[in-house]
Amino acid sequence: VGYLERGRLAERLRSQDDPGGDDRIISQGFTGGGISGEMILTFNSQDAERIHNLLYHKPPDKDASELEAIMDMANILSGAYLRGMSEQIDELFSIGQPITRTRRELIRGCERIQTPAGEQILLIECDYTIANRISCNQWLLFPQTSADALEARAAPLME
Repeated sequence: VGYLERGRLAERLRSQDDPGGDDRIISQGFTGGGISGEMILTFNSQDAERIHNLLYHKPPDKDASELEAIMDMANILSGAYLRGMSEQIDELFSIGQPITRTRRELIRGCERIQTPAGEQILLIECDYTIANRISCNQWLLFPQTSADALEARAAPLME
């Protein structure tokens, strides 16, 4: 958990790059009570079949079903995380439709954002290992105004 200058986000994404370049990245926006953010979940594409087997207890029959399994897993993880956070700060979140992205698309999108110099974003990073064999990296990104609102809501929890 920490603040990151928005301009450094693309750099941070590059540093997480998989040399094979075959990550499956799911991006999902959320909002509620003056707090909005973006959740980015990264799965190794080699885990796609394992995720499918874990969720559906049968091997996939085509690439589309592997992507569907990754989307389902992303929905489970993001929904559980946001539900837990919403219970702690007593605020409900609406979750947007998940979108698959490549790492290059995310980096290009970050590079195109025009923001004031030095603007900070709150980054919460969680790494998961599911069933001792599936790895997932989760980033929650909050713009400064949302981070301020989140901190105000979480302040009573820190006392």
